[in-house]
Amino acid sequence: MGEVTNEQVNLMLRLFEDRREPKLREARDWFSANFHAKTAEDLTRLCPPGSKENTYIRMVLGYWEMVASIVNRGLIDEDFFFESHGEQWVVWEQVKPVIGAWRAMFSSPNFLANLEEQAKRLEAWREKRSPGSNEAIRKVLAQMQQATRPRAASAKLEVPSIFRYTLSECGGLLGQSIAGLPHSLSAMCALEFRGDICPSAKSGQIREENHAWQRERWNTQRS
Repeated sequence: MGEVTNEQVNLMLRLFEDRREPKLREARDWFSANFHAKTAEDLTRLCPPGSKENTYIRMVLGYWEMVASIVNRGLIDEDFFFESHGEQWVVWEQVKPVIGAWRAMFSSPNFLANLEEQAKRLEAWREKRSPGSNEAIRKVLAQMQQATRPRAASAKLEVPSIFRYTLSECGGLLGQSIAGLPHSLSAMCALEFRGDICPSAKSGQIREENHAWQRERWNTQRS
């Protein structure tokens, strides 16, 4: 484990503060809940040029490509960074199916190369510390995505912020230790959301949104 300097700590805190900027937070929420593109046609449908969704995607990918560039160059100790960041890996998993189409579209084989490199390094780092964790987390993400789609389609209900935070704000949970993964999986994928799933879910506003959504879901199922 490398030595961490005050400058590195301050830089990482600055990156964290930037991530909390309201517009970027909104973009991250949208991306984690809605970006499930598999083909170039999906990209055209999800984020046509000039759309709000296109702006969201550029904000999210631009931010994480910048962060990856900083960490890949050693400006922040890699172990120190990986211990508390996993969202970038989730973002890469979401764009990986269409990265080839994007690079061909832009004639840019290095598009998101920093993010790709960091995702590989994080995956190797995590596998060394917790063998089997990467595939376990992929299963969690796949089941979470499947859990939201049929409910949103059949009940026409908006998935509450707590679930979106599970993907984005709780990237550390998904990206780091999986000691409590089976419990987290059963809790999240059963859609039994609680305010203690992650630290960012403790606000009364999110808990109230969660309760209101559950009540609406219950009423819909009864009708």
